[in-house]
Amino acid sequence: MERHTTDSPGKRHTLLLYSRLYGMLRWPSLPIAALCGGLWWFAPGVPMLASELAQGCLLVIAGVCGLLFIYAWLGPRFSYIQCHPKYLRVSTPLFRVAISYSRIRTTRPVKFTPGQLPLTQGRMVDPFRGHTLLALELTSYPLNEGTLRRMLTPFMFSDSFKGLQFVVKDWMGLAREIDSYRDNWKMRPR
Repeated sequence: MERHTTDSPGKRHTLLLYSRLYGMLRWPSLPIAALCGGLWWFAPGVPMLASELAQGCLLVIAGVCGLLFIYAWLGPRFSYIQCHPKYLRVSTPLFRVAISYSRIRTTRPVKFTPGQLPLTQGRMVDPFRGHTLLALELTSYPLNEGTLRRMLTPFMFSDSFKGLQFVVKDWMGLAREIDSYRDNWKMRPR
């Protein structure tokens, strides 16, 4: 087993469900922003769009969709799981949580089987159905479970155990890294 002798953080493992979500948001938002911006700029003389209210709405929609595009473009860079010498960090663009290694009971592979879902959620998770993901069984959550469920995607939780599950590209590498950092954490003098 690989030992990490430095106090540096490990590799960032991208959370693929968030990458997929942001990819689904990114491309519709850009053409909508461009279309509304173009209508605002080039069509102020069109009778339906001549009012100040219509012009203001077009500008607001273009701005909001443009900001959504930028957010969805940057979002995957901030959605990851990473080992640190004293804790495991789960990060999303709007939320970060540190999980102490003392809370980790086990890491194990499980199959991703989310069940029957509404169309939009189904489209998001369909590419990952049946894939192996890493389950992190915990003795307790680092925060109130309700808060975690509101701030993280519901697909990170399981009904069969207390903990989190992560869809990442290299689940075996992440499991080895967590075990290595956890072993180093246990051997540190208190």
